[in-house]
Amino acid sequence: MVDLESVYGADPNPSQAYHEMAAQALQAVRERDGEAEGISVKVLPSTSFLDTVLVDLPAHSQASGDLSVRPCRCSGSFFMAAGHGPPDQSYDDPGHRLPDFQQPQRDISVHRGERTVGERPAGLDEAEVIPFDFWGVAVDVHLRHPEDRDHVRYYFQDYLRPLGGARADISLALLPAEGRFISGATDVRKDIHVQTAGNSWQLYESYAGQPDRATPLPPFLLPPLNSLVRPVPASAVASPREPSRAVLLHGPSKAGKSSVLLELTRLGWHFVCDDTALLHNERTIFSYTRPIGVGESTLETHPWLHAHLAQALSFSTPTGTTWAVHANLLPAKRSPAATDWAWTVTLRPSRTYCVTHLAENHWEIALDSGRDIRRAAADIVTELTGDPS
Repeated sequence: MVDLESVYGADPNPSQAYHEMAAQALQAVRERDGEAEGISVKVLPSTSFLDTVLVDLPAHSQASGDLSVRPCRCSGSFFMAAGHGPPDQSYDDPGHRLPDFQQPQRDISVHRGERTVGERPAGLDEAEVIPFDFWGVAVDVHLRHPEDRDHVRYYFQDYLRPLGGARADISLALLPAEGRFISGATDVRKDIHVQTAGNSWQLYESYAGQPDRATPLPPFLLPPLNSLVRPVPASAVASPREPSRAVLLHGPSKAGKSSVLLELTRLGWHFVCDDTALLHNERTIFSYTRPIGVGESTLETHPWLHAHLAQALSFSTPTGTTWAVHANLLPAKRSPAATDWAWTVTLRPSRTYCVTHLAENHWEIALDSGRDIRRAAADIVTELTGDPS
């Protein structure tokens, strides 16, 4: 029996893509070990790149490092762990260490439709290259439309590098059949191609309408970046008293991670990252200055943000206007390039406010994100610093 879960507990309606990824992982285990009893599969929807499948192998299983998985329809990164506890305990370790899942060698080959893997993407010659440096990894992004180029320059402005020089470690081509790739017409086909150093171009996804997978920018789960950082869905801020130490804020979508982060920066805490935290060696959080999505409801609870929207990108959503507010537009101080993961706060949506001390340096706050943000931020300051102000 397959134990298939989404990132925050049992999903009553997991997508067909998740089922396929789980089936591929189990088949790989069966081919290697000859059995698949006692195996738990957990699918982590990625916020940045490929979905991740965590497979908890029985303790008597063979060493996991020699297992190579070649996904078919839904490529993913497969982390195999022999004898570890359930993956959903990742954030609950009082020592602040995520499980040390061994990562096997991965084949990122993608096979979709009739396109031949390795051919030069059509339209690549008309694209302009935007060069980035993500934590020492050179990434070239190929885009045709000038508004797409302006968009990625704004989003990743702190990671731009001079054009030319050393060859890129990773190249990405985001090529629509016509018009814009980002916020373009939903009925236009869009192709995403990936090339790693020394390899040919590979088709990552071709779609019209909604994509099945997240755009791989930045390509956190591709080599060599995948050996440096591990992205997790969380926000982080650093203590104004000890800027080298940070608190990780995590919880399900709409729990209030970004709102609590914004309130803490208003109180003087230093910005580290929003929505995606990059863990290095499971103890360090890298600074990541992707913009914060600020909707109209956020402006109601954080009216001071109105003064910082003039230069932010904005776009329409079904719930109104959302502004992509870059950290450089905020009055908050910036953290060092890397901070120690010192504390963890789990945010849980609830109608009743409550703070629970789960373990050393780990608290849970049950809150209403539309009502309790200031109270939660004040309690975090009190618990972490002892200062009730």
